[in-house]
Amino acid sequence: MCEWCVKRINWADVLTWMRLGSIVPLTVLAFARAEIAFIIVYVLAITTDLFDGMLARAQGFSSPKGAEFDGTVDLVFAAAGLGWLYLFAPEVFTTYWPHLFAVALSFAIFFAASWAKLRKLAMPHLWLGKLSMFLFCAIVPAIILFGAQNWMVWTVVIVIVLSRIEMTIFVLKGRTDFDAKSVFF
Repeated sequence: MCEWCVKRINWADVLTWMRLGSIVPLTVLAFARAEIAFIIVYVLAITTDLFDGMLARAQGFSSPKGAEFDGTVDLVFAAAGLGWLYLFAPEVFTTYWPHLFAVALSFAIFFAASWAKLRKLAMPHLWLGKLSMFLFCAIVPAIILFGAQNWMVWTVVIVIVLSRIEMTIFVLKGRTDFDAKSVFF
């Protein structure tokens, strides 16, 4: 590959766009109920989220706009993940609706606080938020393969709600360093 391409192309954004672009084939696979193919493509797609930030920093492309783009794609991917989960395991939504409501409410409170304080829907990349995204991404194939287990659902819900509480405190404090480790340091 040419040296200019390696230095000039923002590979972090390429990975983020790939994750966003994977939503369509994943949706087709989910409708087809092709579990194994879905899980393979899904794991490849979520892996891009592990490397985009590292690549951005390594290439010197790290920026608030890039982090915002990544966070927005994470939200879209997570929303699609709920749809895929419904296609593979609709019983999760009837059995665990209070848990899903708690997650939705925590997001709504965070977005309201973000809009009130910053006049935008911010997505800080705090460690607890990263953990919640990882757990959510892990639970989708786990439920497809093994069914919903109470301990899995409770763990993911607790971490997601705690991360939204942390993010709400973060934006209400007026913090704008969206790559901070935590609201507490």
